[in-house]
Amino acid sequence: MTTATMPVIARQMVGNSLDLESCNSAIVALAGANYTNPGGLPVLVNEINRVSTVANAGDAVVLPSAIPGLEIIVFHSGAQELAVFAGGADQINSTGAGGYVTQMPQSFLLFVCSSQGLWECETVGQGFLGNLPTSSGKDAIVAAGATQGTATALTHTVNRITTVVAGAGVVLPSIAGLPAASSLMITVINAQGVNALLVYPAGVDKIEALGAGGAYSLAAAASGQLGKVATFISTVAGQWHLMLSSN
Repeated sequence: MTTATMPVIARQMVGNSLDLESCNSAIVALAGANYTNPGGLPVLVNEINRVSTVANAGDAVVLPSAIPGLEIIVFHSGAQELAVFAGGADQINSTGAGGYVTQMPQSFLLFVCSSQGLWECETVGQGFLGNLPTSSGKDAIVAAGATQGTATALTHTVNRITTVVAGAGVVLPSIAGLPAASSLMITVINAQGVNALLVYPAGVDKIEALGAGGAYSLAAAASGQLGKVATFISTVAGQWHLMLSSN
């Protein structure tokens, strides 16, 4: 694991009231990291960091040591999805020691440390296109397995599945620990016209009135359709509701 160090914090007054924070506008993510921390990741040593080159999905950078009172801003302007790792035994949003969050292109993430060793990050999975908000999405997903335990895990807000063999499926993210007064929406698109897609909840979560861990069968696209769309909505820990497209 990379052991990240304390960043060099530089501040300069501009005029009578503005702080000029330390900034790097041309950071290159480590090519070939592929959502792993192989050591030697580029360490973010400024308060404002613009990652301008992300050649492959999962190329990565690493945050400095999580010291209370530290704030780090990451702007991702590269072409592919970026992995932002915590260093050493630090955590991000309780993802485990040395864990990471994925950052979509054209997005800002603010990492704040209020407790030693723990980064907390807001706006994960959100970005922008001009005046419009965007959400994280993934195309060309391949459904897998024949059970909940072997199905493909979904990790984005919008998921387009393009390969579905008979009996294959995907798994929604876990909502067993969904905080009160929170909601989560995951969209699944079955974009092939042959086989139904099995959509499993994680663990003992439920979809509508199905039993714990039971799969919902999302029909294949009909003639003249490009995909069958289902949005899974949860406002209560452990329970998904379903909104199905009419097409």
